[in-house]
Amino acid sequence: MLLIGLALADSGTVLVEGTVEKVELLGAEGEFALPGPVPSGRYLVVATWPGAAPFVAGRMTVASGDVITLRCDEAFALCLPVRTPGATWEGTQICDEGPSRVRFEGDALKAVLVGEDDKAFGAGAVDAGSYRIWAEWAEGQPELAGLLRVRSGEEVTVRCAGAFQLCKATEASCITE
Repeated sequence: MLLIGLALADSGTVLVEGTVEKVELLGAEGEFALPGPVPSGRYLVVATWPGAAPFVAGRMTVASGDVITLRCDEAFALCLPVRTPGATWEGTQICDEGPSRVRFEGDALKAVLVGEDDKAFGAGAVDAGSYRIWAEWAEGQPELAGLLRVRSGEEVTVRCAGAFQLCKATEASCITE
């Protein structure tokens, strides 16, 4: 009984947004159907959309106490985690109306957000909405590297990793200023 308590104490919660039929995490700790509690560890995200076979749609790390939402997008066949450390989950996080901000981290030479209206944003203030993340891993060769949805009043950290040639939201919180 004590071992079960220890295992549960070293876990996080992973939730899912999007039209995906099924999402599972596969890692050294085992296989886990989502949404639900998951032991701390590094996982492959396996997603199944309607009419398609399961496939790897990303990677993620779960730390003890994390509450993570996987945002799954069928058009790009990706599930990208948004981490809200120490938060309790009450559905989608609702922030006060107001400006939003995006911060980039990682080893991309350059990263920009391109909205549905083809308006481009760098780091800093952005309008709430959905964006494609374009990154340059080599000078003058931008590539589509991920998707991002920013809500009003939200501050989002996007991490770009050249090893995977992906950029994803790694943390989101409400702006409290």
